[in-house]
Amino acid sequence: MKPAERYPVVLLLVFGAVWSALAIAPSYRQDWLLENVLIFVAVPVLVATSRTLRFSNRAYTCMFVFFVLHAIGAHYTYSGFPGASGCTCRTRGPNPARQAATTTIVSYTSVTGC
Repeated sequence: MKPAERYPVVLLLVFGAVWSALAIAPSYRQDWLLENVLIFVAVPVLVATSRTLRFSNRAYTCMFVFFVLHAIGAHYTYSGFPGASGCTCRTRGPNPARQAATTTIVSYTSVTGC
């Protein structure tokens, strides 16, 4: 297996480890299951079509980052994320946690071009 072909496999293994760790005692199991339907559908489809539909390593990296952020959000629920302590989504005005997440995602996509 060439190094370029190995990269998606390594990302899949790392994501599997991260996802497995986040699957332990999520805040709300039913919400976690519902939010992980995307993972349960998308990852097997990507694996099944990996030989016929090969994405670039940059695209795999973008998908990996999205799936990890999604798994973290599913574990804690987006409103219960520990980094958002003191912030509530139901208050009026700016939400610092949401602004930080948006800034991070926009910065990442502008730097990587994803």
